[in-house]
Amino acid sequence: MVHSPPRLTPEVQLVPIYLLNDDLLLVIFHLLDLKDRIRITHVSRRLRQIGMDSSLLWAAPDFTLPELASEMLLRSKSAPLSIIVPNGDRPVDGDLLWDAIEQRMDVIQLLHLELEHEQRDQTAQDMRERLVAPGAALMFLSIISPYPLPRNYHKNNARALKSLKLEVPFTSWSWKSPMLQENLTFLSLDNTAGPQRYGCVSGLHDALNKMSHLQVLRISDCLPRGEPTPTTSAHLPHLCRLTLISIGTQDSYNILTTLSFPSSTAVFVHGGFLVPQDKDQALKAMEAAIIYMFPAGDSVVDSLQLGLADMTIFQLKAWTETLYFGSDALHIPPRLCLQMKWFIPPDEFYSDTVIKAAIEVLPLQQLRFLDMRVADGIVDDSIVPKFGPLPKLSCIMAEGESGHDFVGVFEDWGALSEPMAESGVGMVFPALETFAVRGLDFSVDYCYDRLLDALEQRSRRGRKLQGLWVRESINFFEHSVDEFEEVVENVVWDGVEITPEDSGSDVADDERVDPGDGEDELDDDDF
Repeated sequence: MVHSPPRLTPEVQLVPIYLLNDDLLLVIFHLLDLKDRIRITHVSRRLRQIGMDSSLLWAAPDFTLPELASEMLLRSKSAPLSIIVPNGDRPVDGDLLWDAIEQRMDVIQLLHLELEHEQRDQTAQDMRERLVAPGAALMFLSIISPYPLPRNYHKNNARALKSLKLEVPFTSWSWKSPMLQENLTFLSLDNTAGPQRYGCVSGLHDALNKMSHLQVLRISDCLPRGEPTPTTSAHLPHLCRLTLISIGTQDSYNILTTLSFPSSTAVFVHGGFLVPQDKDQALKAMEAAIIYMFPAGDSVVDSLQLGLADMTIFQLKAWTETLYFGSDALHIPPRLCLQMKWFIPPDEFYSDTVIKAAIEVLPLQQLRFLDMRVADGIVDDSIVPKFGPLPKLSCIMAEGESGHDFVGVFEDWGALSEPMAESGVGMVFPALETFAVRGLDFSVDYCYDRLLDALEQRSRRGRKLQGLWVRESINFFEHSVDEFEEVVENVVWDGVEITPEDSGSDVADDERVDPGDGEDELDDDDF
């Protein structure tokens, strides 16, 4: 038995494609993938005419599909081209790519190249011989490559260039490059792949003084370490975001103090490493950078993270504006961000000295969020109590053995008189709403009972926590949730039951802290 298709109501009647106007058909073209765009031009003369007349439809060829890319290059005519070659799994037709760059550079508007290490000799040779200098139409240039650029690449001034991102070895780089000119609004320079650093701070200032419209500046590993304080300066009246990565704490401070930009500029300083041999000098540089970034009475620290990036690198991050508040993860771009890392020699832990110095200098009276991820023995027991009196600290995240220090502070400062507790005066962590722990061993030193008793006292005195978060912790079980929910509003548990006997190495070292590149906000969503 043959069933006829259901009849459509007038409201959903399909319109024959030949009744659609040209503008709507052009929109349909843009919604199709590249292969279907080619196919639809063979459906009818009208569709072919519409497709062929719009050269912008073909202005972004896909070089992983050589035949398709060749056809699109022909159909694009003189339209502004966008050539994007990401670092992916699909191979690119190198000859077709370099031919297009050589022959069509005068109409290329966007060029993004991510070149891989594979076929190193051939790729390096192609870079030297076939990557032509930017053309007059180029507005956005991004090259990520382990190979240096051709020596003559910086000869053109690329008058229309507005965005420049280079992650290449600076073996042929110069701050006098004509590409560093007035029209630039975005500049990102990264020498991570390079064997050595080039340029100098004074050369950087000379270049920046020509870029009066610059809005975003990011510099990573581009300057030699230990330069003397520069005598030159640069003025960037439109700068919105400044990022300095792996330049060194002292050198970052030198750059900051000789740059002039609006007070609303978002500043991110990721200051390299403080080496043990220069402990006193490193401390002075760190304190100077903190004082510059967070002047007393002006910028206050809202969020602070202390963490072990790996077994030998400790890091400190400080932000203005709250990144996490209570139990909600709010990713708000901070106006100021300072990050510093330093090596921890296995036979001489001195992180507590550095942290104590930072805490003394940082304006922490408005601190709302504290994330502490350290192993036992890395930080002195006297550091955690320094956060106890802070009047606005509402969220604490503690990982590993640092959780025991917080439990100890809860317990030691819990015996307060009722009037003081009710007013909050003298109470430890008076504004605390959320306490989150990860990898805490509740079986050590009666930690479970001590925390339960301390939180019960807070509850009886009107300072009941809104949330207790427990993840990957030892000796915390399903019945524990019921017990703690009697003294806190809400308990969030990951459901993982770990006994002291099988705790071994459940939590991998690489899960402890995500060191990241320093520019991202706290991105550990486990809490």
